[in-house]
Amino acid sequence: ATEQLTAERFDSVWRQPTSLPPLKRDPLGMLDMAFRVAELQATLVSRRDRQTLVDAFRDYHRAVSKGQAQLDDQSHASCSQFQRVLEQLASDHPHLVSRSADLQSRVDEQWRKASMR
Repeated sequence: ATEQLTAERFDSVWRQPTSLPPLKRDPLGMLDMAFRVAELQATLVSRRDRQTLVDAFRDYHRAVSKGQAQLDDQSHASCSQFQRVLEQLASDHPHLVSRSADLQSRVDEQWRKASMR
């Protein structure tokens, strides 16, 4: 009974609607992405995996937040690295495949939006 109460009280961000409009100061939806990365990170046992994910997301966030005028090869490399980390986590942890795939899809969408800003 206690586990059920905890699950209801702290529902997963993965169960939230995806059609909410972005926040005024967060047009790319990075806050939503950060919550998803944090929840994914919390499921990882290996400190190395957790740190790799956090570092890749940090670099990706910095790259995408620059805006179209400043997107460069380094920005694209950060995006690609974040996706590679997500793919590796899915490969190493099969229970994370769907979440990794969802994040990769969101990365693609955010990159397109950032390229058009």
